[in-house]
Amino acid sequence: MNRTIRTGLRVLAGAGVAAALATPAAAQKTVTVVGKEFKFEPSTVELEAGETLVIKFKNQGALSHNLTFKKLDADTGTIQTDGTETIRVQPEPGTYTFVCTVPGHEAAGMTGTLKVQ
Repeated sequence: MNRTIRTGLRVLAGAGVAAALATPAAAQKTVTVVGKEFKFEPSTVELEAGETLVIKFKNQGALSHNLTFKKLDADTGTIQTDGTETIRVQPEPGTYTFVCTVPGHEAAGMTGTLKVQ
């Protein structure tokens, strides 16, 4: 391979690496949500469109709890007292409800809202 072609390939390879490094990372917002009897704190979370939401769910209640987004097919699974689980979602703009699906907890008011604008 002649020297001109090798030099050209090195320049292209370097440009590709530079472009990859210059690409901005997707925005991410991390929120800690605490579950207690029978509520989430905070009960409302706001997110900008295009952001990824990372929820660190902590169960500080005496009972088992979970955090479930039915429309987003995302949940923490059931967490025992003092347990923690993390989930990630990247929803389209809109309003989404999250609930505790342990029997009776949603009906008792263990619900929250995610607003994506």
